[in-house]
Amino acid sequence: MRLFEYQAKRIFAENGIKTPRGVVASSSIQVVEMVEEFGTPVVIKSQVLVGGRGLAGGIKSSQDKYEARKIADQLLNSSLKGEVISSLLIEEKVSIEKEFFAGILIDYNSKSPVVIASSKGGVDIESIALENPVDIIIEKIDDKIGLTDFKARRIAKAVGLRGRFMFSFATILQSLFTILKKYDATLVEVNPLALTNDGTFLAVDAKIALDDNASFRHSGLYSLLKSERPKPTEGSKLRKFISENAEIPTYIELDGNIGIIADGAGTGMLTLDLTKDYGGTIEAYC
Repeated sequence: MRLFEYQAKRIFAENGIKTPRGVVASSSIQVVEMVEEFGTPVVIKSQVLVGGRGLAGGIKSSQDKYEARKIADQLLNSSLKGEVISSLLIEEKVSIEKEFFAGILIDYNSKSPVVIASSKGGVDIESIALENPVDIIIEKIDDKIGLTDFKARRIAKAVGLRGRFMFSFATILQSLFTILKKYDATLVEVNPLALTNDGTFLAVDAKIALDDNASFRHSGLYSLLKSERPKPTEGSKLRKFISENAEIPTYIELDGNIGIIADGAGTGMLTLDLTKDYGGTIEAYC
């Protein structure tokens, strides 16, 4: 299960990772009320389970409540990459000095957690890998030992941080690892992790993917998350079909709008490659 940004940030905050002050709204009237409470400028972020929201027009900033209401009217109930926008996250706009990337995922080849960090945050990690692969730090974690203080500080130093900033970044990495283990997540990511002008790290965005095979260990969390979900839309029909057919053994959710159901790993990967070669983007593979 992929979490909405506001849900992931709630978990981040509960585990010591600072996020910008924000509130979820489902109507333009609520948006105006939040802007009046926060003051301006604010950032208005569409809450949908797709990547690239900013480039697709799903994230906008506003300088006053009138502009905020106009943006809310435009976004709410519109479609973004096949997903209907039913809620918005209203956040105070922060002054950013530098953006970093920090994430931990389960590498199924090595069957171990892997830390990925970079001093080039704010863009897709795939873009960084293609353009400046030397700017990506990748560290495998011994699951029995965990992410030690030494290794976390070494990664922070490798992305160019020193002094208290190195220690702060290392602490955030350890918090991400704690979240990964605590909630049986397959991916925990912050992009960008912003170093603000006042010297504080803030998770400007947040991404968490949970392993549904471990849902029985987190029944309370899953019940809460599902209660907050909007009704299925055209863009989420495949997700709904998969959730209702437990006999399907593997389901990998991605950010596109094309679903692939394959009868084997070889034909599945071939179909995925051909789809991408012809300009398609994959929503899910199973």
